[in-house]
Amino acid sequence: MKTKLFNLIIGLCALITVTSCGKKQEGCKKECCKAQCEQHVACAQTNGCADTCKLSCCSATVEKLDIESLLNKEYVVSHINGNALEMPAEERPTMHFSWTEQQVSGSTSCNNHFARFTAKSCGAISFTEAGCTRMACPDMTTEDAFLAAFAQVTRMTQTPEGINLTDDQGNALLSLQTK
Repeated sequence: MKTKLFNLIIGLCALITVTSCGKKQEGCKKECCKAQCEQHVACAQTNGCADTCKLSCCSATVEKLDIESLLNKEYVVSHINGNALEMPAEERPTMHFSWTEQQVSGSTSCNNHFARFTAKSCGAISFTEAGCTRMACPDMTTEDAFLAAFAQVTRMTQTPEGINLTDDQGNALLSLQTK
C-alpha cells in the first residue's frame, strides 16, 4: 500500500513538473529554439524560451565544433556585416589564428591587428588584449568597418568556405574564407 501511494505521489509530482514546464514555455516555439540553437544562439537569451527549452534544444542539436582545427588557420575576410568586399583578396583584411598561442593576428586592410582569444566547442569565442598599429592610410573605410565588426564578435559558426564570426543573435559580422 505504501509503495502504491509513494508511486502515485511521484507520478503526480512528475505531472505537475511537466505541466509547469509547458506553462513556463508558453510562447516559446520549439522550432524557434532549434533554429536559434542551430545558429549557436543560446535559447535562454531568446524571448519566451526558458531553460527547459535550452535543455531540450541547445545541448541536443548544436554540433560541437572542431575549434582547434578551425582556429589554427589563416583566413581572408570576404564579407563584413553581410556586405561583400569588392577588392582583390590581397587587399582584404586577414585573420591568422594560432591555436597553440591562443592568438589571432593579421591585416585590417591597412594596419596590422592582434588579440588573444578564448573559444569553446559550442561556438562561443571572446577576444582580449586586442590592438592594432596606427598608420595613416588613404582609405580607412574597410579598416573601420572591420574593427567595428570585430569588436562585436561573441560566437562563431563553421561554413563550407571557412567560418563566420557572429554576434549573440547569429548575425554574421565577419565572414572568413580559408586562405
